[in-house]
Amino acid sequence: MKLMTAAQVSEVTGIPLRTVQHMVKTGKMPGAMVAGRYRFQKAELERWIAKHFEAPAPKRRATPLVRKGPGLAPAEW
Repeated sequence: MKLMTAAQVSEVTGIPLRTVQHMVKTGKMPGAMVAGRYRFQKAELERWIAKHFEAPAPKRRATPLVRKGPGLAPAEW
């Protein structure tokens, strides 16, 4: 069983350290206090991350703006 520190969890998730600590304290994130420090089981945290974080949406190419109107030939679009 691999354990992680709150600082490591903060780095992996991008969640500020104080927020990680608060989330564990309030039961919103899996973790436990061990010898006065928060510790996280890596496998359990990975499951939590998969459940609570969505993969970023793929980037879409911007559609170029096309000006159409009277007096403009199709070649000018």
